[in-house]
Amino acid sequence: MKKLVAILLASVLAFTISIANNSNSVATAVHFSDIEIKENTEYVNVIVDDCKYLRNDGYPMLPYYVKTYTFPVGTKIEEIKVEARNVETIKLDKKIAPAPPAVPLNMKIDNYRAKEGEIYSKDVFYPEDWYSYRIGVGIKDGKRVVFLSIHLYPLKYNAVRDEALYAHDINVKVEYELPVKAMFTNDEYDLLIICPEKFVDELQPLKEHKESHGIKTLIETVESITSSYSGRDDAEKVKYAIKDAIEEYGIKYVMLVGGLDSPIKSDTWLVPVRYSHLDDQAEKAYLTDLYFADIYKYEDGEPVFDDWDSNGNGVFAEWSMRGKDVLDLYPDVYVGRLACRNEKEVEIMVNKIIYYEENAAGSEWFRRAILVGGDTFDDTATTNFYEGEVANQVFFDNLPSDFEAVKVWYSEGNMKQSNVVDAISQGGGFLHFSGHGSPGEWLAKSFEGGKSKYILGLDIYHMPLLKNEGMYPVTV
Repeated sequence: MKKLVAILLASVLAFTISIANNSNSVATAVHFSDIEIKENTEYVNVIVDDCKYLRNDGYPMLPYYVKTYTFPVGTKIEEIKVEARNVETIKLDKKIAPAPPAVPLNMKIDNYRAKEGEIYSKDVFYPEDWYSYRIGVGIKDGKRVVFLSIHLYPLKYNAVRDEALYAHDINVKVEYELPVKAMFTNDEYDLLIICPEKFVDELQPLKEHKESHGIKTLIETVESITSSYSGRDDAEKVKYAIKDAIEEYGIKYVMLVGGLDSPIKSDTWLVPVRYSHLDDQAEKAYLTDLYFADIYKYEDGEPVFDDWDSNGNGVFAEWSMRGKDVLDLYPDVYVGRLACRNEKEVEIMVNKIIYYEENAAGSEWFRRAILVGGDTFDDTATTNFYEGEVANQVFFDNLPSDFEAVKVWYSEGNMKQSNVVDAISQGGGFLHFSGHGSPGEWLAKSFEGGKSKYILGLDIYHMPLLKNEGMYPVTV
């Protein structure tokens, strides 16, 4: 039987952190535990408790630790000072193992074996510095902030010398300038709904419901936005409209209501979409509404509009051999989409949302988390994990402790469509699928016996079999 990896999400810190603050600086001292070196056949692996590991193809897998600071939006980061202390020189008998290449979603790769890159033949220490950082703008706990994320590298490695430098302590000091006055102080509305004009009447009950619970709601139509805003396309016009709603009204939530304009065959969206051009060798581009949530980026202390086209070539969110865009990726509003195609679908969704928000809390069925997963990728020659089940478990481990796990798993021997339908029909607060899918179906896979086989979990033709009326799960 395949191995199911138990992922530990919480652990006892093996290093200590102390923080000091004053009006324009913050200091952090990080102490790292002793390093552990494990040998395998050809290489060694270095282990530092509570660190993650660099996984750049052909480069050594070295530990790093992330420290993230938040400041009021409009804060200017003046200077970052990092000092490595108590640095120990370590001589190694074998080279530190290189990271293997990333495997594309199509699983087509000529040779998965890790290979030493050019860095192994250079008489330099990697990483060059003890730290790196990035600054972004986003929303946290309902407040807009500046994020400063610092990656600390306690170990530097020189493969030519078979030598490592290990810092037992790293001190960080950040100097910053707070904004002269608070930004984004308007608070006229909470929720912005963007929809085609023909959906406005069907959305009025939702607006009234939200406002009865203290959520001030504004509805704007796609037609009014695209006719009054400038932009390279309709998606950019909608993004500018969201930006204005943030600055003029204090919007924190955005609901996009509109899918494809035809259930048969169409590529026209009732509310515009953006494709992320991340070429992973499986698909050239992916739909992502994160584009409409990530409004700002950080630029010299100011939040400025992020168009997701930093190289200016007209290809949005590009990551390929042709070019790579630098994106902020921190959401500035909470965005969701109801991909409704017609007024009837809007009416159905509005009624379900209202019923859910008035009845789900405290219900016994809500405490069930339905986990559907199995094998996802063919790694039978290496780790041989059930990736779908691992992802299910990570999701469940982040839920409150009083949730019950309902597992429809390949390893449990109950992965089949009828069991998925039965589990959903009993109701659940959350439904987590992890596997393969398309707009019409979700599937797990089996690679037993060296053969690849899809296992149907749920498709659109089985939707009428579901008996969970009034017990709607949040589905991931």
